[in-house]
Amino acid sequence: MTFHTEYLCFNTSKRREYINITSQVEDIVSASGIKVWAVQQVYYAEFDGKRKNGLL
Repeated sequence: MTFHTEYLCFNTSKRREYINITSQVEDIVSASGIKVWAVQQVYYAEFDGKRKNGLL
């Protein structure tokens, strides 16, 4: 079984920002040569429920 680990780190300029990491993940998976993959643990931020003006 082959394993590949890579970390993505981001610095943001605003308190709340969306970062699309799709292309970075595609590049990592492609370069690794792995054909089947799964994410074991994902950390994410949630919106404060008080803001109702819209998601974006």
